[in-house]
Amino acid sequence: MPGTSRESSPTPMLTAPAPRHNHIRPLLWKNFLLKKKHPVKWALEILVPVIFIVLMGALKHLMKEVKVPSGWSDTSKSVDGHTGTSYNLFQSNMYYITETTTSALLWNLAIEAYKSPLSMANLTAAQNLSCMSFVVQGKVNLDPTSPNAIPTACQERIIPRKIAIVPDNAYTRNYFGQTISKWYPAVTLTNDTLSPVIPAFNDSIIYFADEAALESHVKSNDYGRDINHPYIHSAIVFKNPPTENDFGKAQSIDYVIRLNSTTNDFNNIDGVPRTNVPAYSSQQKKINTENFEAYTKNGFMTLQTLVTRFA
Repeated sequence: MPGTSRESSPTPMLTAPAPRHNHIRPLLWKNFLLKKKHPVKWALEILVPVIFIVLMGALKHLMKEVKVPSGWSDTSKSVDGHTGTSYNLFQSNMYYITETTTSALLWNLAIEAYKSPLSMANLTAAQNLSCMSFVVQGKVNLDPTSPNAIPTACQERIIPRKIAIVPDNAYTRNYFGQTISKWYPAVTLTNDTLSPVIPAFNDSIIYFADEAALESHVKSNDYGRDINHPYIHSAIVFKNPPTENDFGKAQSIDYVIRLNSTTNDFNNIDGVPRTNVPAYSSQQKKINTENFEAYTKNGFMTLQTLVTRFA
Protein backbone atom coordinates (compact mmCIF):
# COMPACT_ATOMS: atom_id res chain seq x y z
CA MET A 1 0.00 0.00 0.00
CA PRO A 2 1.15 3.56 -0.56
CA GLY A 3 2.96 5.07 2.32
CA THR A 4 4.07 1.75 3.75
CA SER A 5 7.44 0.00 3.39
CA ARG A 6 8.54 -3.56 3.88
CA GLU A 7 12.01 -4.63 4.77
CA SER A 8 13.29 -7.35 2.42
CA SER A 9 15.02 -10.29 4.00
CA PRO A 10 18.73 -10.63 3.08
CA THR A 11 19.63 -13.20 0.40
CA PRO A 12 21.40 -16.17 2.00
CA MET A 13 25.12 -16.43 0.98
CA LEU A 14 26.45 -19.80 -0.06
CA THR A 15 30.03 -20.46 0.97
CA ALA A 16 32.23 -23.12 -0.58
CA PRO A 17 33.49 -25.78 1.76
CA ALA A 18 37.11 -25.56 2.76
CA PRO A 19 39.35 -27.57 0.42
CA ARG A 20 40.22 -31.00 1.68
CA HIS A 21 43.77 -32.18 1.29
CA ASN A 22 43.16 -35.87 1.86
CA HIS A 23 41.79 -36.62 -1.64
CA ILE A 24 44.90 -38.57 -2.66
CA ARG A 25 44.02 -41.51 -0.44
CA PRO A 26 40.56 -42.05 -2.01
CA LEU A 27 42.08 -41.82 -5.51
CA LEU A 28 44.68 -44.43 -4.68
CA TRP A 29 42.01 -46.70 -3.23
CA LYS A 30 39.88 -46.22 -6.35
CA ASN A 31 42.80 -47.14 -8.63
CA PHE A 32 43.55 -50.17 -6.50
CA LEU A 33 39.98 -51.41 -6.84
CA LEU A 34 40.09 -50.91 -10.63
CA LYS A 35 43.38 -52.78 -10.94
CA LYS A 36 42.05 -55.54 -8.72
CA LYS A 37 39.36 -56.30 -11.28
CA HIS A 38 42.06 -57.11 -13.91
CA PRO A 39 44.86 -58.92 -12.06
CA VAL A 40 46.54 -60.32 -15.19
CA LYS A 41 46.77 -56.92 -16.86
CA TRP A 42 48.01 -55.43 -13.60
CA ALA A 43 50.76 -58.03 -13.31
CA LEU A 44 51.87 -57.53 -16.91
CA GLU A 45 52.13 -53.76 -16.45
CA ILE A 46 54.62 -54.38 -13.66
CA LEU A 47 56.49 -57.43 -14.94
CA VAL A 48 56.98 -56.57 -18.64
CA PRO A 49 59.21 -53.49 -18.02
CA VAL A 50 61.19 -55.40 -15.40
CA ILE A 51 61.68 -58.39 -17.71
CA PHE A 52 62.75 -56.08 -20.56
CA ILE A 53 65.39 -54.36 -18.40
CA VAL A 54 66.72 -57.71 -17.18
CA LEU A 55 66.85 -59.00 -20.77
CA MET A 56 68.82 -55.96 -21.97
CA GLY A 57 71.27 -56.40 -19.12
CA ALA A 58 71.70 -60.08 -19.97
CA LEU A 59 72.37 -59.29 -23.64
CA LYS A 60 74.94 -56.70 -22.60
CA HIS A 61 76.85 -59.33 -20.64
CA LEU A 62 76.88 -61.61 -23.70
CA MET A 63 78.84 -59.00 -25.70
CA LYS A 64 82.62 -59.15 -25.66
CA GLU A 65 84.29 -56.35 -23.81
CA VAL A 66 86.50 -54.00 -25.81
CA LYS A 67 89.56 -52.95 -23.89
CA VAL A 68 91.58 -50.04 -25.27
CA PRO A 69 94.99 -50.04 -23.58
CA SER A 70 96.87 -46.84 -22.90
CA GLY A 71 98.71 -45.46 -25.91
CA TRP A 72 98.30 -46.92 -29.39
CA SER A 73 97.30 -50.50 -30.07
CA ASP A 74 98.12 -52.31 -33.29
CA THR A 75 96.96 -55.80 -32.42
CA SER A 76 93.63 -57.56 -32.62
CA LYS A 77 94.65 -60.31 -30.19
CA SER A 78 93.32 -60.50 -26.68
CA VAL A 79 95.16 -58.34 -24.18
CA ASP A 80 94.54 -61.05 -21.60
CA GLY A 81 92.26 -64.04 -21.33
CA HIS A 82 89.33 -62.28 -19.75
CA THR A 83 88.58 -58.91 -21.33
CA GLY A 84 88.27 -59.77 -25.02
CA THR A 85 90.32 -58.17 -27.76
CA SER A 86 92.01 -54.81 -27.87
CA TYR A 87 90.92 -52.19 -30.40
CA ASN A 88 93.16 -51.78 -33.42
CA LEU A 89 93.33 -48.02 -33.81
CA PHE A 90 95.16 -48.27 -37.14
CA GLN A 91 92.38 -50.28 -38.83
CA SER A 92 89.78 -47.56 -38.38
CA ASN A 93 89.76 -44.05 -39.82
CA MET A 94 87.97 -42.86 -36.69
CA TYR A 95 91.18 -42.27 -34.78
CA TYR A 96 93.77 -41.35 -37.38
CA ILE A 97 93.69 -39.36 -40.60
CA THR A 98 96.48 -39.17 -43.16
CA GLU A 99 97.61 -35.58 -43.56
CA THR A 100 97.70 -33.97 -46.99
CA THR A 101 101.01 -33.61 -48.79
CA THR A 102 102.54 -30.21 -49.46
CA SER A 103 102.08 -30.64 -53.22
CA ALA A 104 98.39 -31.43 -52.72
CA LEU A 105 98.00 -28.38 -50.48
CA LEU A 106 99.58 -26.07 -53.08
CA TRP A 107 97.35 -27.42 -55.83
CA ASN A 108 94.26 -27.17 -53.63
CA LEU A 109 94.94 -23.47 -53.02
CA ALA A 110 94.68 -22.84 -56.77
CA ILE A 111 91.58 -25.03 -57.11
CA GLU A 112 89.74 -23.30 -54.26
CA ALA A 113 90.48 -19.89 -55.78
CA TYR A 114 89.17 -20.97 -59.19
CA LYS A 115 86.01 -22.45 -57.66
CA SER A 116 84.96 -19.11 -56.15
CA PRO A 117 85.67 -16.31 -58.68
CA LEU A 118 84.27 -12.82 -58.18
CA SER A 119 82.58 -12.75 -61.60
CA MET A 120 83.35 -14.55 -64.84
CA ALA A 121 79.96 -14.11 -66.51
CA ASN A 122 81.17 -11.55 -69.06
CA LEU A 123 84.31 -13.40 -70.14
CA THR A 124 84.65 -14.86 -73.61
CA ALA A 125 85.45 -18.51 -74.22
CA ALA A 126 89.08 -17.61 -74.89
CA GLN A 127 89.30 -15.64 -71.65
CA ASN A 128 87.75 -18.50 -69.70
CA LEU A 129 90.29 -20.87 -71.23
CA SER A 130 93.06 -18.49 -70.20
CA CYS A 131 91.75 -18.38 -66.64
CA MET A 132 91.63 -22.17 -66.52
CA SER A 133 95.41 -22.13 -66.78
CA PHE A 134 95.34 -20.51 -63.35
CA VAL A 135 94.48 -23.84 -61.81
CA VAL A 136 95.55 -26.27 -64.55
CA GLN A 137 99.02 -24.89 -65.28
CA GLY A 138 99.93 -23.51 -61.87
CA LYS A 139 99.97 -19.83 -62.89
CA VAL A 140 99.41 -18.32 -59.44
CA ASN A 141 102.33 -15.89 -59.01
CA LEU A 142 101.40 -12.31 -58.07
CA ASP A 143 104.40 -10.86 -59.94
CA PRO A 144 103.23 -9.87 -63.47
CA THR A 145 106.77 -10.39 -64.81
CA SER A 146 106.91 -14.01 -63.66
CA PRO A 147 106.39 -16.78 -66.25
CA ASN A 148 103.86 -18.22 -63.80
CA ALA A 149 101.99 -14.94 -63.33
CA ILE A 150 98.21 -14.92 -63.01
CA PRO A 151 96.66 -14.44 -66.50
CA THR A 152 95.74 -10.81 -67.18
CA ALA A 153 92.17 -11.72 -68.17
CA CYS A 154 91.35 -13.04 -64.71
CA GLN A 155 93.50 -10.87 -62.44
CA GLU A 156 90.46 -8.97 -61.16
CA ARG A 157 88.17 -12.01 -61.10
CA ILE A 158 90.10 -14.85 -59.49
CA ILE A 159 91.67 -13.98 -56.15
CA PRO A 160 94.48 -16.38 -55.23
CA ARG A 161 94.98 -17.98 -51.84
CA LYS A 162 98.43 -17.66 -50.37
CA ILE A 163 100.58 -19.03 -47.58
CA ALA A 164 102.00 -16.11 -45.60
CA ILE A 165 105.59 -16.15 -44.35
CA VAL A 166 106.40 -13.86 -41.41
CA PRO A 167 108.70 -11.97 -40.98
CA ASP A 168 110.24 -10.89 -44.26
CA ASN A 169 113.98 -11.09 -43.61
CA ALA A 170 117.10 -12.88 -44.80
CA TYR A 171 116.27 -16.05 -42.87
CA THR A 172 112.73 -16.52 -44.19
CA ARG A 173 113.33 -15.31 -47.75
CA ASN A 174 116.89 -16.39 -48.57
CA TYR A 175 117.20 -19.49 -46.42
CA PHE A 176 113.82 -21.00 -45.54
CA GLY A 177 111.97 -19.84 -48.67
CA GLN A 178 114.69 -20.81 -51.14
CA THR A 179 115.23 -24.20 -49.51
CA ILE A 180 111.54 -25.15 -49.60
CA SER A 181 111.25 -23.79 -53.16
CA LYS A 182 113.91 -26.27 -54.26
CA TRP A 183 111.96 -29.07 -52.62
CA TYR A 184 108.68 -28.06 -54.25
CA PRO A 185 109.17 -26.56 -57.72
CA ALA A 186 106.39 -26.50 -60.31
CA VAL A 187 105.74 -30.10 -61.36
CA THR A 188 104.32 -31.00 -64.78
CA LEU A 189 102.27 -34.16 -64.43
CA THR A 190 102.25 -35.31 -68.09
CA ASN A 191 104.09 -34.64 -71.33
CA ASP A 192 101.09 -32.96 -72.99
CA THR A 193 101.14 -29.27 -73.90
CA LEU A 194 98.20 -28.54 -71.61
CA SER A 195 99.39 -30.86 -68.87
CA PRO A 196 98.26 -30.08 -65.32
CA VAL A 197 101.00 -28.45 -63.28
CA ILE A 198 101.31 -28.45 -59.51
CA PRO A 199 102.13 -24.83 -58.53
CA ALA A 200 105.57 -24.09 -57.16
CA PHE A 201 105.95 -23.25 -53.48
CA ASN A 202 107.64 -19.95 -54.34
CA ASP A 203 104.61 -18.96 -56.47
CA SER A 204 102.16 -19.79 -53.67
CA ILE A 205 103.58 -17.69 -50.82
CA ILE A 206 103.59 -14.05 -49.79
CA TYR A 207 105.90 -12.33 -47.29
CA PHE A 208 104.92 -9.89 -44.54
CA ALA A 209 107.27 -7.73 -42.49
CA ASP A 210 105.71 -8.77 -39.17
CA GLU A 211 102.50 -10.09 -37.61
CA ALA A 212 101.06 -6.58 -37.40
CA ALA A 213 101.36 -6.25 -41.18
CA LEU A 214 99.73 -9.66 -41.62
CA GLU A 215 96.77 -8.78 -39.40
CA SER A 216 96.42 -5.39 -41.07
CA HIS A 217 96.23 -7.14 -44.45
CA VAL A 218 93.52 -9.54 -43.27
CA LYS A 219 91.47 -6.78 -41.62
CA SER A 220 91.72 -4.46 -44.63
CA ASN A 221 88.53 -3.47 -46.45
CA ASP A 222 90.19 -4.55 -49.70
CA TYR A 223 91.00 -8.03 -48.40
CA GLY A 224 90.15 -10.63 -51.04
CA ARG A 225 89.04 -8.03 -53.61
CA ASP A 226 92.02 -8.06 -55.98
CA ILE A 227 95.36 -9.78 -56.52
CA ASN A 228 97.13 -7.09 -54.50
CA HIS A 229 95.10 -8.19 -51.46
CA PRO A 230 94.94 -12.00 -51.82
CA TYR A 231 93.28 -14.35 -49.39
CA ILE A 232 95.57 -15.81 -46.73
CA HIS A 233 95.03 -19.53 -46.32
CA SER A 234 97.59 -19.91 -43.54
CA ALA A 235 100.68 -18.28 -42.10
CA ILE A 236 104.02 -19.57 -40.84
CA VAL A 237 105.25 -17.07 -38.26
CA PHE A 238 108.85 -17.37 -37.04
CA LYS A 239 109.06 -15.78 -33.60
CA ASN A 240 112.84 -15.51 -33.20
CA PRO A 241 114.46 -16.39 -36.53
CA PRO A 242 118.21 -17.13 -36.41
CA THR A 243 120.74 -14.61 -37.65
CA GLU A 244 122.73 -15.10 -40.85
CA ASN A 245 125.71 -16.41 -38.87
CA ASP A 246 123.56 -19.30 -37.61
CA PHE A 247 122.19 -20.38 -41.00
CA GLY A 248 122.69 -24.10 -41.57
CA LYS A 249 123.30 -24.91 -37.91
CA ALA A 250 121.15 -27.39 -36.00
CA GLN A 251 119.01 -25.38 -33.61
CA SER A 252 115.51 -25.05 -32.23
CA ILE A 253 113.06 -22.93 -34.23
CA ASP A 254 110.30 -21.03 -32.45
CA TYR A 255 107.41 -20.70 -34.88
CA VAL A 256 103.61 -20.53 -34.98
CA ILE A 257 101.21 -21.78 -37.65
CA ARG A 258 98.11 -19.62 -37.99
CA LEU A 259 94.91 -20.65 -39.76
CA ASN A 260 91.36 -19.40 -39.80
CA SER A 261 89.29 -20.69 -36.87
CA THR A 262 85.76 -19.58 -37.78
CA THR A 263 82.75 -21.59 -38.90
CA ASN A 264 80.75 -21.06 -42.07
CA ASP A 265 76.98 -20.72 -42.54
CA PHE A 266 76.56 -24.48 -42.28
CA ASN A 267 78.45 -24.60 -38.96
CA ASN A 268 81.33 -26.40 -40.63
CA ILE A 269 84.89 -25.68 -39.63
CA ASP A 270 86.86 -23.35 -41.92
CA GLY A 271 90.54 -23.85 -41.11
CA VAL A 272 91.07 -25.29 -37.64
CA PRO A 273 88.79 -25.66 -34.60
CA ARG A 274 88.60 -22.93 -32.01
CA THR A 275 90.72 -23.44 -28.93
CA ASN A 276 88.64 -21.29 -26.56
CA VAL A 277 85.76 -23.79 -26.37
CA PRO A 278 85.61 -27.22 -24.68
CA ALA A 279 87.18 -29.94 -26.81
CA TYR A 280 84.43 -32.41 -25.92
CA SER A 281 81.21 -32.75 -23.97
CA SER A 282 80.97 -35.02 -20.94
CA GLN A 283 77.58 -36.21 -22.26
CA GLN A 284 78.61 -37.09 -25.81
CA LYS A 285 77.99 -40.70 -26.82
CA LYS A 286 80.81 -41.11 -29.33
CA ILE A 287 84.15 -39.64 -30.27
CA ASN A 288 83.72 -36.69 -32.62
CA THR A 289 86.61 -36.73 -35.08
CA GLU A 290 85.67 -33.57 -36.98
CA ASN A 291 88.13 -31.42 -35.03
CA PHE A 292 90.97 -33.89 -35.50
CA GLU A 293 90.26 -34.22 -39.22
CA ALA A 294 90.36 -30.45 -39.66
CA TYR A 295 94.00 -30.30 -38.54
CA THR A 296 95.02 -32.96 -41.06
CA LYS A 297 92.87 -32.02 -44.06
CA ASN A 298 93.13 -28.21 -43.98
CA GLY A 299 96.91 -27.99 -44.07
CA PHE A 300 97.84 -27.35 -40.44
CA MET A 301 99.77 -30.59 -39.93
CA THR A 302 101.11 -30.39 -43.49
CA LEU A 303 102.83 -27.09 -42.74
CA GLN A 304 103.94 -28.39 -39.35
CA THR A 305 105.61 -31.37 -41.03
CA LEU A 306 107.15 -29.05 -43.63
CA VAL A 307 108.85 -26.84 -41.03
CA THR A 308 109.91 -29.90 -39.02
CA ARG A 309 111.61 -31.42 -42.07
CA PHE A 310 113.34 -28.12 -42.77
CA ALA A 311 114.58 -27.80 -39.19
